[in-house]
Amino acid sequence: MLLSFLIIFHREVCLLPFSHILILIFYCEGHLDDGTMFNTIDTCKGVAHMILMTISGLLLFLTLLLVIMSSVLFNDTQPDSKLPWANCGISITLLKQLKKISIAVSATLIHLNSNIEIALLIIITLIQVFIITEFTRYIYMNNSYVREFMLCFESSLLWICVLGLVKRIFILPLIHDIYIILSLLITYALFRYLISKKINQLIYTTRVDQLLNQLAIEQYILFMAQIFHKRNRCKEYIAIQGVFANHIKTCKSLHCPCEEVTKGAEPMGIEENASGSTSMVKSVHNLSVKQTIQRSLSLHSVDPQLTELNSISKKRFFEFLKSLIEQSIRTIVKPTKLYIQLSYIHYIFLENKFIALYDLMNAQDTKPSLIEEFLIYRLKYFLL
Repeated sequence: MLLSFLIIFHREVCLLPFSHILILIFYCEGHLDDGTMFNTIDTCKGVAHMILMTISGLLLFLTLLLVIMSSVLFNDTQPDSKLPWANCGISITLLKQLKKISIAVSATLIHLNSNIEIALLIIITLIQVFIITEFTRYIYMNNSYVREFMLCFESSLLWICVLGLVKRIFILPLIHDIYIILSLLITYALFRYLISKKINQLIYTTRVDQLLNQLAIEQYILFMAQIFHKRNRCKEYIAIQGVFANHIKTCKSLHCPCEEVTKGAEPMGIEENASGSTSMVKSVHNLSVKQTIQRSLSLHSVDPQLTELNSISKKRFFEFLKSLIEQSIRTIVKPTKLYIQLSYIHYIFLENKFIALYDLMNAQDTKPSLIEEFLIYRLKYFLL
């Protein structure tokens, strides 16, 4: 546990100063016999400096290797993980470490040429663009507060880099610090709106069996599980009712997976014997939510039977999600991660280790990559 903490601490906190010190060893500075000062790498060829450069290069290589390995192996994909960075995209983590290395290199070489500052801004801006792009792909994280904080920080840094480039290249005095600070909130709100729109589009307007992107299917399942666990809240209640209503309306198969969820669900009424006003208000509130959904559905000439979510057991709901994954596996060419996701559902939510091991066996037969091999091995370690 302590070693794992130290690895994460080194990757997230100590990487920038440590890499800067190692790269700085390559930079040689001194005085010639006539007293003139030099600062170049090729001039210092002493034995001591060559040994230091060799050791520094070796440590820098091991540092980068540790960063890559920790980014891959410490990426927890378990749906019910309590780690704050669980289900964060590996590419986002690697791009963040690349940004730190770029800052360390530029801080070392800035003494050689004043244009290094512009090069640094360009490199960091490009890296930030890639990070924001990956944020639009990996829109799910177990901890929504951590995801919001990361999005706020990365989008703000992107906007600062863009304004810094504009000010540096075009020498515009209008770009002042106060404008940058005020525009940070606008930038974060814009990116947050775009990602929230994509999340809603994924949850409400798509069907899993029509998605050809394996990552989108994974995120759909994870969002549905997250919404189900928070279904006592009004927002999540409305969301999951809308998902089921949309699925019932569009599902045309003979044995639709939603039939098992909606079968036997009792409509909820107002408790006549409620002694307290709180329970009465809660029942009326939930009833009005149902009536609102039914009224909106009637505008489209559709009247599917809505379910009482509190009566749906965890087993029945995740059997529904399992059937959605099984339908998607038939359309995906290399469904390795879907088999792993299916194994998680069988192991964590349906408590069936035997079927979970069978899913991992199927995942092993799909010729998984090195990262997927590790995910299979890690889950198999818990099952055996």
